[in-house]
Amino acid sequence: MDEVGMPEDMAWDMYRPFVTKQLVHRGYKATDARKLIDDRTPVAKDLLNQELRNRPALINRAPSLYRYNVLAAYPKTVPGKTLRVHEMLAPIQAGDFDGDAVQVHLPITDAAVNEARRMTLPNMLLSDREKFTLTKAAPDQEAVTGIYMATSAKPTGKKRIFKNKAEAMAAYNKGEIDLSTPVEIRK
Repeated sequence: MDEVGMPEDMAWDMYRPFVTKQLVHRGYKATDARKLIDDRTPVAKDLLNQELRNRPALINRAPSLYRYNVLAAYPKTVPGKTLRVHEMLAPIQAGDFDGDAVQVHLPITDAAVNEARRMTLPNMLLSDREKFTLTKAAPDQEAVTGIYMATSAKPTGKKRIFKNKAEAMAAYNKGEIDLSTPVEIRK
């Protein structure tokens, strides 16, 4: 959910200064570092992947009218020339896959990188007022709610065993179990 598919050529261009810096810190001359990047050598590729894992990109879908129009995501290189966003990210940013333009920016300083990490979609799902309320998960995005509940809710009560999903749903509808009750469905 917090990843974006970035064309490989775009990733090399955008992350070039950071990969160059890493190569220089490893003892390469700046001119040699540029050559290693241009040739896309294994050492440069490893450093690019390291930067992609550690430095999220900011994705801005204009017009930026509210906080969800600028989100951060960790790039994964993909073939082609098109940025690929998660299907749950597009509706939040009012995207509709008809050729919408987005801008991609990279944070430079450590403080900016840390701020960008807080702007990834999983960190933006909770309301500012109520830190335990999902705000941007629409009913058609039940996966978001499921992931949130599975990773944040602490199980309450003892484990209930049901023969099938219908039996578990009936118990839920009767109020015998809730979303945090641990269940096992046999079939």
